[in-house]
Amino acid sequence: MTKGDKEIANYLTRVGNMFYQLQKYKKAIKFYEQALEHIPELATTWFNKGSACLYLKEYEEALICFEKALNIDPSHTLAYNGKGSALLELKRYEEAIQCFDEALSIMPDLTLVLYNKGSALLAWEKYEETIQCLDLVIIKDHGNWAAWNNKGVAYYNLKKYPEALECFSESLNINPDFLKALNNKGYVLTHFKRYEEALGCFDKILELAHHVEPSYYKPFGESAVVCKENIIKEIRTMVNQSLE
Repeated sequence: MTKGDKEIANYLTRVGNMFYQLQKYKKAIKFYEQALEHIPELATTWFNKGSACLYLKEYEEALICFEKALNIDPSHTLAYNGKGSALLELKRYEEAIQCFDEALSIMPDLTLVLYNKGSALLAWEKYEETIQCLDLVIIKDHGNWAAWNNKGVAYYNLKKYPEALECFSESLNINPDFLKALNNKGYVLTHFKRYEEALGCFDKILELAHHVEPSYYKPFGESAVVCKENIIKEIRTMVNQSLE
């Protein structure tokens, strides 16, 4: 490795970072790869490439990149987090949690990693452990509306519906337009036959149709329409029964 190689690699990495910030991940990857051709031992560049691959949903490639970064720098906390995130998307939950734990053993106060560990535990259906993990997130970051929502999902799956409703409500107190929490709160309110409030949640989702990226919004919008129809049918049935 020459001084010239180092300067070129650092320059190419900086250009890649610029495209990464612009969300042009494929272009970013091209520059990271060029940098690594000059100096293959750049842990941060491997990490950056892995992060770009994550955004492109290229999870196997991301995993390779994060492992390369960790081979070079075994104390690279964010590379452990990135590796865990890739494993989570690949549904390799136990391995993902091990990676998040490795990151937390280096930097115990990283809220992002705690949140990701909670997400992995939730996907793995370890609901009690999910709640314990997300409680730590909330202690450090009470305004984390996604953590409140996921905690609510864990309670819901444990059939602890009042606790779930409280969590979804807290999530929406922080971010009133959070689609996941609106959808989940609507479901719980329907369970309690609090139909008017449930309709309010689903109506809110429909109001947000033109304010959210379409591919993200679509499943929530479709669910809201179906739920509203079911609630209206249920209300009509109750009215008809009361008139008999």
